[in-house]
Amino acid sequence: ARAQGWTVLPVAKEAVLDPQTFSLAGAERARLRRKLAHARKGGITVQMATALPVAAMERVAQAWCNANHQERGFSMGRWSVDYVTGQRVFTAYTDTGELCAFVTFHAARDEWTLDLLRVVERCTDGTIYALICHALEHARAEGVSRLSLAAVPQPDLGLTGWKKRIAVRLTGRSTGLAQFKSAFAPRWEQRYIAAKGVVPLAIAALEIAVAIH
Repeated sequence: ARAQGWTVLPVAKEAVLDPQTFSLAGAERARLRRKLAHARKGGITVQMATALPVAAMERVAQAWCNANHQERGFSMGRWSVDYVTGQRVFTAYTDTGELCAFVTFHAARDEWTLDLLRVVERCTDGTIYALICHALEHARAEGVSRLSLAAVPQPDLGLTGWKKRIAVRLTGRSTGLAQFKSAFAPRWEQRYIAAKGVVPLAIAALEIAVAIH
């Protein structure tokens, strides 16, 4: 793209794991092991859903939406029963049998990609980590060689000065997301936005932001 004169800007990094070689061992996954221990001590149980607990999932999704103000669109998955029935769904329950979180994956033959992540505020620390690890186990059993935790916006967007400060402010919520995914010690792959010039790129980025929000 650059050779053709396009403007190219790094905008995100995608977190990728190989289920066939993934392991909890190593210093780089020490925080992940602690999170999983919290979930176990909290009595959390996780499983891959075969028959979807739709009513309970609706309740969790609504609670998440209320806490986060709104669902997002465009490149971000939205909760819908019809939507998730075509995905792999993993659910987490409290020791009293209440659904407290779920995650969904787009599933292809060789790759799974994390999509929805919905959790109630009072859920035990470490629950989402336990769900992801359980998904990794199933992906390994099915011979899947690539599992993506999806992309995280790059806070500085490759910018400097005042432009960098604005970009960091706009993508501030991505910090916690990056920390969450970093616990799995993934391979980070750069993602870009490209357009035929600075102005078209800025317009495209604005259109994408509007579509998401």
